Amino acid sequence: MGHAFGTAEVLDSLRHVIQCPACGGALEGDGPLVCTDCGAQYGFTDTGNLDLRLGEPKQVHVDLVVGEMRQAPYEFSVGQRARPVGAVIPPEVVPASFGPLLDSYVPPAPTPDAIAVDIGCGPELGRRMLEAAGWNYVGLDIEHPDCPLFGDVHAMPFRDDSIGLVLAAATVEEWAYRLVGLKEVRRVLTPGGHFIGTTGFLLPDCGDQHRSTVRGLANLFGDAGLTAPKIMAAPGYTGYDAISEIAGFPRAFRLGKAVAWLPKSASRAWWGVGRLLDQRSSSETWHRRIGGAWTFVSRAPES
Repeated sequence: MGHAFGTAEVLDSLRHVIQCPACGGALEGDGPLVCTDCGAQYGFTDTGNLDLRLGEPKQVHVDLVVGEMRQAPYEFSVGQRARPVGAVIPPEVVPASFGPLLDSYVPPAPTPDAIAVDIGCGPELGRRMLEAAGWNYVGLDIEHPDCPLFGDVHAMPFRDDSIGLVLAAATVEEWAYRLVGLKEVRRVLTPGGHFIGTTGFLLPDCGDQHRSTVRGLANLFGDAGLTAPKIMAAPGYTGYDAISEIAGFPRAFRLGKAVAWLPKSASRAWWGVGRLLDQRSSSETWHRRIGGAWTFVSRAPES
């Protein structure tokens, strides 16, 4: 699916999977697109982006059960890649901002026409990585001018069960209503479809809205109807690194990394002493408590 702003190719490549984000009705026409159910109209922006954002606010209802203590299941590990570097995706097409683990969890596309959606893609950062695994790439962003398709994760313009893979790299923390967005991910994924991405834990305020503990992230996925996630910490990347590099010494990466070394090393050593006395003081526990960010992998149920 090529990068073709303002042309019929963008619309034609997506027509079989898009729907009205307001009501879920079919869209007809070539610009403006008109919903056959509610009459809402959509078209192209002045810069040629296909604009399928909501034209007006939409009320959404989320059902939750309260009054019981529960913990959704999950798997947690440190530095666990699904396959070696370069086994499916060349390392040169993986953005550094995606971290050292995410690319290994991108599955090969199951069919030649399988679609992957990159939520909050900005300038289509995930395109080369996903296309290397055989996916037809669709970037979705709320307003980035270098994304051909504008849309809102809280009301995605895709049909039910139409997307084989959803990527959300460092964007879940930016969603105003994470559970609503995750339920939308669940809705658009094909049965057994994959949801992969990264999200922050002990990160400084970068202008986003949320942070996730391992347990909290698992509960969000469970509430959304996604399968129990695998949640992974990048080995050695901690809140010490994140706060020092991003907030303490912005634009001075090496200095920030050097400053973080002392408290991180002292903490690691202290936990090493603790392991001699208590086996629960493991490296896994250390990472879970002070990790900077997580890589996550989940799926839609098979049926």
